[in-house]
Formats: sequence, C-alpha cells, structure tokens
Amino acid sequence: MSKHTNKSTQKWTPTPQKILTARFLGMHGKLSVVVCYAPTKEATDEEKDEFYKSLQAIVKDIPRHDVVCFLGDFSTKVGNDQFFSP
Repeated sequence: MSKHTNKSTQKWTPTPQKILTARFLGMHGKLSVVVCYAPTKEATDEEKDEFYKSLQAIVKDIPRHDVVCFLGDFSTKVGNDQFFSP
C-alpha cells in the first residue's frame, strides 16, 4: 500500500462471513467500501442468514454522509461446472 493510501485509510475490518469493510478519507469526504462474497445456493439457510445479518449490521454502522461502494459477488459459485455448454 502506498504511503498516501495508508494515510487515507481510517479503518478496515474483515469478518468471518467473507465481508471486508474499509473507510477512506478523501479530498471531498469519506468513502466506505464493502467487499463481500455471498454464500452460494448450496449453502445452508443458516449460513445465508448469518451472512445477510452481518452485512445488514455492517451497512447500518456506515455513517450516513459517507459515499458507499459495494464490491464482490452476491451469487458466487466456484468451479467450471457453472458455464453453459452449447
């Protein structure tokens, strides 16, 4: 991480539910970035509920005046069997 980026980083928090939040101080305000990968449809209902409860709590804690950017995949699946074959 560059020195400038390091100075701009106010806070970052990873969670066990594959959610990372970071807050940056910018020239015109603050930016909150949320990076997450949701459980696939093969996950249990409990895992899905835990993920979305965590995400909801994180979003609720972001200050209202921040610019918010969401990154990630809300229907992730790993492997080659997800591609369509002709």
